[in-house]
Amino acid sequence: MNPFNIRVAIEAHLEKGWATLGLPIQSEMVNESKEGILDPEALIVATVLFASDARLLKDVVVWITTHEGLLIHSKLAACVRSLSRNGLLALQLSTKKAELAALPPKVGQALGLPSVQTSTNLQRALKFAPMSVVSQRAKMVLNRLLFGASARADIITLLQLSERPANGAAMARLLNVNASICA
Repeated sequence: MNPFNIRVAIEAHLEKGWATLGLPIQSEMVNESKEGILDPEALIVATVLFASDARLLKDVVVWITTHEGLLIHSKLAACVRSLSRNGLLALQLSTKKAELAALPPKVGQALGLPSVQTSTNLQRALKFAPMSVVSQRAKMVLNRLLFGASARADIITLLQLSERPANGAAMARLLNVNASICA
């Protein structure tokens, strides 16, 4: 498979994830019962790394700004820390995209951005699907709305899966959190 086809496939999966989280994208949505749980922090890191569509990046920044309360900033930073050396270099190059300049400060800091502006066009957020609809599509979002944006909500989400991790340490690795949370 050539690199162009790989990029097209990756961007299609990213759009599918963001459509599930409420962005106004003409794409099918993630079927979590078949494809697995949609993790917002992992989706953000993957989008920053691989997305090249300026409009998608702008919409993601608006989504992050609007729904920052649903994000676990330490988990976002842990996702970044878990990248390989080449992944970290790619992330540094990717964060130079002009569309990412308006990320909220805590999110920018977790992604390794030196400084960020906080102004963004939130008018676009009115076109996003409401959280009541998104929570029906994404279990992790529903549990974060119910239990707060914490590892507890993610653990509850994992426990709702049919194939659960065997122990607390495996659960912590899957969630990309400190093992003491799952002990």
